[in-house]
Amino acid sequence: MTLELYEVIDAIADELAAKGVALGEAYKRRDPDEPGRALKERDEDRLLRLVKRRFAAQRRGVRSYLETVLPPVKAITIPGPDEWLAGLPAGALSDAETERLLLIFMVEAAKRGVALFRLTATFDIDWSLVNIQAATVAQEYVSEMLRLMDQTTIKALRKALETFVTQPGFTIGDVIKVLPFDEDRALRTAVSAITDIYSQAVIEAGREQKKQYPDVLVIKTWWTNRDDRVCLICQPLHGQEREIDEGFGVDPGEVGLLGPTAHLGCRCWLSTRTRI
Repeated sequence: MTLELYEVIDAIADELAAKGVALGEAYKRRDPDEPGRALKERDEDRLLRLVKRRFAAQRRGVRSYLETVLPPVKAITIPGPDEWLAGLPAGALSDAETERLLLIFMVEAAKRGVALFRLTATFDIDWSLVNIQAATVAQEYVSEMLRLMDQTTIKALRKALETFVTQPGFTIGDVIKVLPFDEDRALRTAVSAITDIYSQAVIEAGREQKKQYPDVLVIKTWWTNRDDRVCLICQPLHGQEREIDEGFGVDPGEVGLLGPTAHLGCRCWLSTRTRI
């Protein structure tokens, strides 16, 4: 869909919400006050497709491996999950082309985050330098994102293999069915990643502004969506202000988070302003 169509959908959703119409979870949007709202929603959908594509590749890779090493008929004594997992080839969980597309996409998303910061920036800075920094952050983010994704898959696979060993009648197909390749996990992963990369891009741009204008404070504010999906973690952070390198927290002395995300599926966002 085009960006304009996302903006139309947002306008319709806002009008219905203003009339008190209860929207289903699938139709709830990001905060109307959030900068680049439609842009982020479009990015979420694009990233969702890439995450689902990688899940599909993992499903194929794991099934192919298990069909090679698991016995078609369980013997009285068979190896445990750790032995099978030790032989799991790296290629069973990876998909080079999808990972390449993920990296390109996230680098571009980080640059879009910098562009949003630029729209409200009080002072002009070296934006090309900020884009390079944001791209580096995106590369590191994708690497960690893939690591955590694989970690979750392996943890679930170990549990499923334990069931395969101990439960009669549990098949390779059953192992694959219980692995976390579902739509909900893919969606929450995509939402979190977009929230995170835009937030990190804002922080990188704010840091560079602070570096180029040392006498100017860059203040960031944490905002939630102010709806019934706001969690108990994020709710007390709404409206909190911090300098660009300070962490958000509730308890005195708490180091806190530099910015959203606070959890999987987080939709919070940052705004910034400057103060002499």
